[in-house]
Amino acid sequence: MTGWIAGGDKILKTTNASASWTVVKSGIPAPVYCLHFIDSQRGWAVASDETKSLVLKTTDGGTTWSTYLFPTFPFFVSIYFVDSLQGWVVGDAGVVFKTINGGDTWTRQGDVPGTSINASVHFADTQTGWIVGLDDAIAKTTNGGASWTPQPHPTPSGAVGQLSIFGVGFADAQTGWAVAEGKIIFKTTNGGSSWTLQPVSPGIPGTAFWNVKCLNVQKAWVVGDFGSILYTDNGGITAVASMLSESKVSIFPNPSSSVIQLRSAVPIRQVQISDAAGRMIRIVEHPLNTLTINDLPKGLYYLHIETSEGVSVQKIVRE
Repeated sequence: MTGWIAGGDKILKTTNASASWTVVKSGIPAPVYCLHFIDSQRGWAVASDETKSLVLKTTDGGTTWSTYLFPTFPFFVSIYFVDSLQGWVVGDAGVVFKTINGGDTWTRQGDVPGTSINASVHFADTQTGWIVGLDDAIAKTTNGGASWTPQPHPTPSGAVGQLSIFGVGFADAQTGWAVAEGKIIFKTTNGGSSWTLQPVSPGIPGTAFWNVKCLNVQKAWVVGDFGSILYTDNGGITAVASMLSESKVSIFPNPSSSVIQLRSAVPIRQVQISDAAGRMIRIVEHPLNTLTINDLPKGLYYLHIETSEGVSVQKIVRE
């Protein structure tokens, strides 16, 4: 299985389902914020800093890359292509640019009203797309990005001020998800005309979800703080579950007053302990078979267990 990740000035590739990674591009003159591939050979990356924005393109699986440097300076953070020719980049001040020739040239489209930063863009086809961003922004286009219409969404309980919405993904022209600060997940089944809040497993560490990818109307993944990866296989109707089956990771005794034993069928990379409100307490890198909790106050906690095959979130009681 082939995939790509980016960090800082580098783009990396795996051809063995993430067992190992190879740097295919380095020395990029700005941090890479987003990658998008339409197949194993053709992909794009957007990079920006305080002085420049650029789009990189490969047509040979990352062996070589060409670069387009924007002559003006919009700060871009997200990119999406529907085919080998048509794509969009979005970012600062609600700005949207579009290409119809695979990224060789770019033209400014209609700005998204009411947002200071467009955080994520997704298109279902060449005409229908969505952008989410800061300042409570969810917007839709039905004319390829020429104009954008804001879409209403529920206000989460306890929310103060405007919500920062960081990621959006659609399975088709009707069903999609958006994710936000406060570990919020919205879902629509009517193309964004209305959105509903989805349940989330308790104990997920951190304060925000950053992106969402969906395979179809039933299966979707959400990524968040501290490497959190959540998964649903029923469209999110029930609480979104962690990717790794609990059958692969066991903890005992539970409740415990001092030590938790860890048993895993796959190597454990990290354990994050959070309290009942989701606040991070500590991070233990590469733990052995035990986890000491005798210094924790009595109460309910969650273990966010990251392994080589995924993530499991399990509840413990310190008695």
